[in-house]
Amino acid sequence: MKKTIYLSAIYISLFFVFSCGTKTNTDTSQYTHDAAGFGKIQDEVIREFGTDAYYHYISVEYSPATETKKENLLFKVEVTDNPDEKKLKLCSFNDPDYGVKWVHKDWMTFSIQGDASPADFMFQLKDKCNLGKVGELLQKSIEKVSKEKSKKFILEKASIYAPENLGWQEYYISIRLQAESDRYAHYRFEYNLDGDEVSAEDD
Repeated sequence: MKKTIYLSAIYISLFFVFSCGTKTNTDTSQYTHDAAGFGKIQDEVIREFGTDAYYHYISVEYSPATETKKENLLFKVEVTDNPDEKKLKLCSFNDPDYGVKWVHKDWMTFSIQGDASPADFMFQLKDKCNLGKVGELLQKSIEKVSKEKSKKFILEKASIYAPENLGWQEYYISIRLQAESDRYAHYRFEYNLDGDEVSAEDD
């Protein structure tokens, strides 16, 4: 029988949004939707939070241009320097409401039910957990579904997730795509950290 060990969280919204301190590169065109571009996203994340930061979740979300809005690429992270504090900062980069910079918007505090370390529910941007790999899988996913559906698909959201239940979940990469010419057509892939496809389905 699997032992159930899970994380339960409480989100705390801030009355004020804080800008983070590190100067960033405001040229977002470098963050292309491939291995090289996602590698540069990882460089930006590490530049802001350091090489030893721990993450529970990282996502890259793309919104194409419309008649009323410019295209946008948004990064979101749940991050801490010290997992044992059981407290994560929720930060975003290139939020349309705040511009091309990092902002700290919320906190997440959590407790653990069962015998586990807080770090068991987190990852670092090293080895298997790296955004360059996510970009590589994104390219692979776009090529595959575009060929199968005979229409062009583009990025909607690509994420790395840490488990919230150690008995039933693993670390995984999720890639959600949208058809370029049909906003109601979506497709989602899930991969393990080795890059093996776990699931693929209309979403």
